[in-house]
Amino acid sequence: AEEGFQPNGVAGGLILFVPLQLGLFVSIWRSETKKRLSLPVLASLFITGGVVLLTQSRGGWFGLAIGLLLLFAWASRWGRWSAIAILLAGTVLVVRLGPTNTGDRLMASIGSTSSVASSVEGRLEVWNRAVYGISDFPFTGMGMNTFRKVVHVLYPLFLTSPDVDIAHCHNQLLQTVLDLGIPGLVAYVALLAAAITMGIRVWRRSEEPWIRASAQGLVCGIVAQQVFGITDAIALGAKVGIFFWVAIGILAAAH
Repeated sequence: AEEGFQPNGVAGGLILFVPLQLGLFVSIWRSETKKRLSLPVLASLFITGGVVLLTQSRGGWFGLAIGLLLLFAWASRWGRWSAIAILLAGTVLVVRLGPTNTGDRLMASIGSTSSVASSVEGRLEVWNRAVYGISDFPFTGMGMNTFRKVVHVLYPLFLTSPDVDIAHCHNQLLQTVLDLGIPGLVAYVALLAAAITMGIRVWRRSEEPWIRASAQGLVCGIVAQQVFGITDAIALGAKVGIFFWVAIGILAAAH
């Protein structure tokens, strides 16, 4: 892009691998024969995690938090109880503040990179226009990377200027339907289900601790990216989307 890279997209791509790196580090550190490899893995974890932190992507942080909670809950009984306590505390906070107030405070806590992300109302309006687009193109979709052009022509926004380039509808599943239609969404969800199933099978059957840890980390990373996709998206044609296919390929190879 002429003005630089999109920080939210970078965060959404990298959170796939933070749980993988953390799980590998713990597994290698516990191994007497492979402990010498723990330092490079730890260094890569600090680099990846540091970049995610510097992106200031609230969606990326939230998705990563859910992925790490799942990883801790999967790894031990203590982790499960800790994850439950954190989720309960978060639920109480959202109920007390209200979903809209909670979202607005999170979005305003750091600042907004675009008018689309400046408020919950802005996201809801974009999602509403995406639903209109899906109703008009349910089977074929409107085509990959065309929503940014079509939305201002067919479905004008009131809270966002026509000069703003909206790369996607800020929801992964809605964007998939917009691009490829309902059959494309079915294929995408089936791909996710197959990848997670392969990861669970590898974790159950493998006798190598580092392979089990890799499967755990990648499954949790995919979950983290899908949580990120609730309020943002990495369109299937985006360059940073290659990381998703790399993760799927690693799981398939391990399986």
